[in-house]
Amino acid sequence: MTTQENDHGGNPWLRVPPADYEGHMNSPGVNQLEPLGVIFSDVYARFKPSSLAIIGCATGNGFEHVDAGVTKRLVGIDINPVYLDIARERYRRLEPILELICMPVESCDFPRGAFDLVHAGLVFEYLDPADALAKTAEWLSPGGVLSIVLQLPSAECGPVSKSAFESVKILESVLHLVPPEELERLAGGAGLWLVEKRKIPLHGGKSFFAAIFRKE
Repeated sequence: MTTQENDHGGNPWLRVPPADYEGHMNSPGVNQLEPLGVIFSDVYARFKPSSLAIIGCATGNGFEHVDAGVTKRLVGIDINPVYLDIARERYRRLEPILELICMPVESCDFPRGAFDLVHAGLVFEYLDPADALAKTAEWLSPGGVLSIVLQLPSAECGPVSKSAFESVKILESVLHLVPPEELERLAGGAGLWLVEKRKIPLHGGKSFFAAIFRKE
């Protein structure tokens, strides 16, 4: 298991404690960690990747579903080193296959075709989607799969749902919802074709948009 770290300046994600992040995501009015886990579990079981990258892995989101007998390389990427420290401790069983990279996605550099599956759950809202799609498309092996989960606009809730964890409100300054039609258009321009898409209603009035793209 290896970790690389960079200084990311004043990114708001560095000011959200892990307990607040997990508490917020598991709050009754938010409850997003469980559906995110179900989405990833389904994708993982379906494609059984030998090499896998999880963008914005936080404290190990999705790691619980990874089988080291199937996946020989797991890369977790996040900009918060404290989150990655927790992921490392929680998932010591994955130590032989796990690499943790503390770096913005925009700065990551992997060889072409490095991964069979790249998963990004609620991450593209904090990235330039065109640049992120172009980069992740290069990382995919021929026939490789990109799994993306977006948050959809809600008439009932703001972009960051209300909870008892005040620190997460700072993320509103950098969160920009991505229209699914824009994602599909940009993915096509990056050489990715849509395999499937679906809308997933959540408790609290929000919905996810989950899409799977395959590299041509």
